[in-house]
Amino acid sequence: MRALVTSQVPLGVPGETVYRLAPLPVPERGMAQTEAARFAAVELFAERAAAADRRFELSAINTSTVAEICRRLDGNPLALELAAARVPALGLDALLERLEDRFRLLRLPARPSNPHHGALQAAFDWSYGLLTASEQKVFNRLGTFAGSFSLNSAARCVADETIDAVEAIDLVGDRPARRSTALRLVRNRALLRGWQARGHR
Repeated sequence: MRALVTSQVPLGVPGETVYRLAPLPVPERGMAQTEAARFAAVELFAERAAAADRRFELSAINTSTVAEICRRLDGNPLALELAAARVPALGLDALLERLEDRFRLLRLPARPSNPHHGALQAAFDWSYGLLTASEQKVFNRLGTFAGSFSLNSAARCVADETIDAVEAIDLVGDRPARRSTALRLVRNRALLRGWQARGHR
């Protein structure tokens, strides 16, 4: 018997093969329009934007803006779909300008059957609620990294009087979300969570 299971952590059963899902690839700045249009993140955004607005069409004029939206959203599929749904009302340029407030902007007006599928903030909060107290502490502290970091650097950052060095390495390296690069979306949420954990609102 074979089973395909989605999970935030490996199940640890005999014969298990783990396939970690990464964000969709995004084009680098300055890339040619024809090349940028072939990236999965751009293709997904263009497909969902066209579904939301039949007038939308990816072109030589707007591909650079779409690519920048994809980069700002780290190639996150849910974020891209929610952003594409805003195209009919905002257009591409206004959408890009408003991404600084992405956690308020990227939500569907109608509540879906699974609420954490209808808003980026709800999806992050739902995932965050699945973490243990120690894991939440690790998540909050990893938000201090603005870019790439090593496992040892991360472990030193999260270790304290309640989490020793060995446990810190286990906590940092155990989950696929704990990557060597702090994605913009995850880092912003981690910084906010850490700020709230210190008693701010």
